[in-house]
Amino acid sequence: MHFEPRIHTSKLKVAVVHKRWIGKTEREFCDLLNISHGGIGLSSPWLNARPGQKLCMELYYHQEVFTTRGIVTNVNSREKSDLYGVAFTFAPPELDRLIDIFKREHLEASAAHNTPNADPIKRHFGKRIATQNLQVQVKKLDSSAPYVLCEVDNINKGGMGFYAPELIHPNTPFDVSIQISKQPDPTIISGKVHYMQQKLGGYYYGVEFKMISLELSCLLDEIETILQQR
Repeated sequence: MHFEPRIHTSKLKVAVVHKRWIGKTEREFCDLLNISHGGIGLSSPWLNARPGQKLCMELYYHQEVFTTRGIVTNVNSREKSDLYGVAFTFAPPELDRLIDIFKREHLEASAAHNTPNADPIKRHFGKRIATQNLQVQVKKLDSSAPYVLCEVDNINKGGMGFYAPELIHPNTPFDVSIQISKQPDPTIISGKVHYMQQKLGGYYYGVEFKMISLELSCLLDEIETILQQR
């Protein structure tokens, strides 16, 4: 199974389509969190979908409308808005081509942020793995503040994206301490936050690992092997 990173874009709008009765259709607009060829991430305070539930969706890009179908794979409850992972069971070829365009734009933007003197080997860590129900605790390095429990959105050996319910630090970049296992013998790794965006009543952070533990490296290798065998 090929894993691809999920793209964060504000260029698409999405609505879940409900056929209430013959000739009557209702649309519930949701916030688009991310998208890939395999599926989509949604946020909604009212959708009330369950894992395994089938959804019909419309995605809007300028004057174009793409009709898709999917199945809910995971639900993360939040105070203000629930998060949904939806795997596509059908997506039109035109949407696939549009996602390819978004991916190229994302890669070009990422390349533009790389400094000329940066070590190119350091940036080859493979595809980001989209995660479900994975939590870590994060705090600003050398801060006296307590760790904040965060939900991991995606991860590889180079870094991760995660959601925090509160502001960890107002300005980027900044160094963080990340606790990836529980007491009494927690595993701590360090990283540098390069990206932050206020989202869903909380904050989304992108962090580059400075150094990862052997435990985490082996765990990511195992996950990737399992996924490739599916």
